[in-house]
Amino acid sequence: MALGWLKGQAERLGAIAPVGADLESVQAAVAAICEQHPTSLDVLHRAGCLLARIHAYEPALQLFQRALSIRPRFHYTELEIALVYAQTSRPNDARHWFDRAIRSKSDYVASYLHASRFEEQQKHTATALMYLQCALAIEPLNVSAAHETARLQTHSGRIVLAIETLRTAMRHGARDDKLQITLLRLLNQVGWYDELIDRAASLSPNPGTQLAAACNLEAGQATLARAYEPDHIVMRAAQRERSAKWLDVRAVAARLRAAITNSTPTCLIRLGDGEGRFLAQADAALPCSLSTDQRQAIRDVIWFNWFGQTPDALQSVRMDDLVQQVRTTIESADIIGIPDANRLAIDRMHFGYLAYLDTLVDDVCRARREVALTDAFVHSSLHEHDPFLRDLLAGVGWLGTISPHLSLGARLRATLGIPEGEDHLIPGEMRLPDEPDLNRGHGHFPERFDALMGTLAVPHRGAVVLVAGGLLGKIYCHRIRELGGIAIDIGSLADAWLGYATRPGQYTKADQWQLPQ
Repeated sequence: MALGWLKGQAERLGAIAPVGADLESVQAAVAAICEQHPTSLDVLHRAGCLLARIHAYEPALQLFQRALSIRPRFHYTELEIALVYAQTSRPNDARHWFDRAIRSKSDYVASYLHASRFEEQQKHTATALMYLQCALAIEPLNVSAAHETARLQTHSGRIVLAIETLRTAMRHGARDDKLQITLLRLLNQVGWYDELIDRAASLSPNPGTQLAAACNLEAGQATLARAYEPDHIVMRAAQRERSAKWLDVRAVAARLRAAITNSTPTCLIRLGDGEGRFLAQADAALPCSLSTDQRQAIRDVIWFNWFGQTPDALQSVRMDDLVQQVRTTIESADIIGIPDANRLAIDRMHFGYLAYLDTLVDDVCRARREVALTDAFVHSSLHEHDPFLRDLLAGVGWLGTISPHLSLGARLRATLGIPEGEDHLIPGEMRLPDEPDLNRGHGHFPERFDALMGTLAVPHRGAVVLVAGGLLGKIYCHRIRELGGIAIDIGSLADAWLGYATRPGQYTKADQWQLPQ
């Protein structure tokens, strides 16, 4: 009866915060049960676990010690004590009890897994991996151990070792979908496309599953990547970057400043793997054959990031037109930011999309010799060169914005002393945090897109509008130029200015990037 009550309470309290009269009554009831069963190992152990769950740590430790007085070296209890010390920031005590639990039962894999997670939290990656490797030596088929090992190896830069870890687990018979997906992604990351394609083809996932989507996505990228010669793509990009067509950040700033001074309509857009994959999946003339499922998987991943869903019926009807609008924007832009030769040389995971995009832009350059190129991260470089574009926008009397951030335009104009402007709010990408004042994904296309394209205006020739709108932002830039304005694609820089690091690693000095309140 006592054990049944304890089990039921543990399940009931799983989602309850460790505060309030209800939890106090549970603690009192636990104490009463323990007094009724003072020599029951099961009651004392489970009661301690329940108290630990509601963060009553000291009473829990007392019960665990009573349990160990009944059965010394009871590894379940020793592990629970270690977890309490880990949760209460007592690392030396936690390590002592993890070691005790492992010595008491050296083949109990859970102790190694918990010890590994604790050491990872303490930023001791080598020790965490040691525990995981012990777990795999005991249970080669343990999916959690294999996945955690590969994840830590990947994060520490040992991707090839991570691949071998997953291969070994599968040779022992592991067939978990999560492991298969991780292996496919890692094979793409290192550019082992042949093995990836063969492995994806050997699997028979149920349609509609995550594994089926991963097989189509990863094998699709690998197939596209194999259609291009890496050395040729990288060499062409490097030669382009040594030519007069390529603008460094200072030249871009000068070109934009001249456009502002002369009220010259101008469009600067930036392109990356997202635009590359969106355009590639819709291209019937690819240099390789992609299945319908592969094209759909490639499209759906980036579509979800932009719009928070896979394409619905209305969006699908508009897809061909949207593709054409993006291509028209690229073909008519004045300055195009694209991935540089260095990224093309090292980014194997997106190489197919990047090579496709690079080839598309190269064709545009051949048709329009006046188009200028720069690095796709020029928006960040512009801020580093000229924080908040203060010098670039000096003397501008009106500044517009298109972004997901309600306060972006007002804060920027206040910082720069610009008296007038107009701000257009759009749903942001799904990379933005799920916060009440941020509208993400849903409603941008076609609803908000159509409304904005129908009403977008600039007050005078040469008016500047900063645009942060993902795929559709490129089209907004094109429309602003058509209206006589100067459109600058600032992308995720708008997020950084508002304090959101939506591109991890790009904005490392947050205090130097965020706009004053």
